[in-house]
Amino acid sequence: FENDYEYYVKNGTQTLTNGDGSKGGKFYYKNGELDSSYVSWHPNGKVQTEGKYVNGEKEGIWKYYYASGKISEQEIYKDGKLNGKDLMYFENGDVSREYNYKEGNLQGELKYFGDNNQLILQFYYKDDILIGYGYLDKAGNLLPMNALEKEAGTVDAFYKNGTKSAHMAFVDGNTVG
Repeated sequence: FENDYEYYVKNGTQTLTNGDGSKGGKFYYKNGELDSSYVSWHPNGKVQTEGKYVNGEKEGIWKYYYASGKISEQEIYKDGKLNGKDLMYFENGDVSREYNYKEGNLQGELKYFGDNNQLILQFYYKDDILIGYGYLDKAGNLLPMNALEKEAGTVDAFYKNGTKSAHMAFVDGNTVG
């Protein structure tokens, strides 16, 4: 890698190379903090990550890519915190998960999708606390939220054809087992 320093503090461009010698990353420092555009590449030359820093904090839209060049995730930052919709993608381009953030905390729905963009399971969050879940009924309608007391309980969800889509247990908002 290559850095620019001024009085022992990073200032200017930092360039990284991958183990095979290909370009690996290029970003900028101002007074020792990341500032401005940030880009990294897979060894095959395709972009891996692109985004922007302002005074050492992520800002705006950040995108991550599979080695194939297809997008794997897009997230939005404000003042270094996730803020807004965060989308994760299967390599075929379909959405696999959809998160909603407010000032760095999960807020509202977190959706998991399966084949053909079918909703597998939907979690509900309030201020980063898991409060419940839902799934589709046989007619394809989202059922009312099933509450999870104290971020704990067993979650069973089903595809609209009646086949189980998910089974998991939670303790303190974390999956167990």
